[in-house]
Amino acid sequence: MKLRIGFFIVAVLEGGAAMAAPTQRLHSFAGGSDGAAARSTLIRDAAGNFYGTTNKGGPAGAGTVFKVTSGGVESVLYSFTGGSDGGAPSGGPLALDSFGNLYGTTATGGARGAGTVFMVTPNGVESVLYSFTDGADGGYPVGGLIADSSGNLYGECFDAGSAGGWGTVFKITTGGALTVLHSFAGYPSDGARPQATPALDGMGNVYGVTFQGGPNNAGTVFKVSTGVGTSTLYNFTSGSDGAAPSGGVVVDSAGDVFGTAGGGSGGYGTAFEIPAGGVFTVIYSAATADKAVTALSNPVLDAAGNIYGTTFAGGSHNDGSVYELSPHLATHHPVIWKLSLLHSFHGMPAGAEAVGSVVADSSGNLYGTTEAGGASNNGIIYKITH
Repeated sequence: MKLRIGFFIVAVLEGGAAMAAPTQRLHSFAGGSDGAAARSTLIRDAAGNFYGTTNKGGPAGAGTVFKVTSGGVESVLYSFTGGSDGGAPSGGPLALDSFGNLYGTTATGGARGAGTVFMVTPNGVESVLYSFTDGADGGYPVGGLIADSSGNLYGECFDAGSAGGWGTVFKITTGGALTVLHSFAGYPSDGARPQATPALDGMGNVYGVTFQGGPNNAGTVFKVSTGVGTSTLYNFTSGSDGAAPSGGVVVDSAGDVFGTAGGGSGGYGTAFEIPAGGVFTVIYSAATADKAVTALSNPVLDAAGNIYGTTFAGGSHNDGSVYELSPHLATHHPVIWKLSLLHSFHGMPAGAEAVGSVVADSSGNLYGTTEAGGASNNGIIYKITH
């Protein structure tokens, strides 16, 4: 299912359970003007086109914003210079409004060199909505943006803030008015170093993870409640629950939170659920590299409740993977989650190192990007036929 509420917000997938299927390389980045190191999750418009960013490449080597058709025709909408316009576009998805304008973040550049929030029009005109100062407002955003029903944008900064310099969660209007919703205080307090894209529930609450901090310095899951403040939903222990979550979370319509972390009892990551008002539960623990689940981007859900994710390493060749976790009811037992490996990347000339997650078209086919691999080892755009 795709929600359109002023902005196109891709939070859940269209279609049902996934099956192993052929994978097609739609575009191989050359590392020059067309970009390199695609780290973002793609976002899809109503016409079936996809949009994303590359962290590198372009004439100045500072990254690009691109468009690709469902048939694989790629075009560059904007190339960053690394100066006041920003540089090194962050991971995570762009936000797309109903006029076709794209919104995102850069990890560097801007007026103070600490990153930006930018807008690119359908004609490729870029404007900076906000330049971070690496002060109380935060600095170096490394995730994407998500929009609420009013068109406000939400993101995270890896650095700075007013509580010790451990990062922030922010809200910004399309006019550039920025509000810091929370500044993290690090260890042993509420978390440190958020580096993903926030998630929103239907009430406008903001959810996410921190890579470090908390009482065990192993990361946290947090919630910023409208008009209430920030609460910690879980503190990781570096035990069987995992540690150092970096991929963000997704929230379903019931308010249940799903995400992944590193480590765990098997050493290759965990997937977890925090039911609304409930207790943190590990729903899957990966014991082998080919079934790794540690993601660097937010998981996504389909209408049947299946979870889709990607890995930077792992898979059959340890070059990254695309996987599905599906719930199964077992007699006299809780729900058992089973992993299906949809695709294993294999370097050149295929793809490798999936940072962004997947997005689906109206037929349930999955699309995504890799940071490396491809004909020039600068990453690819891929399609998995569902």
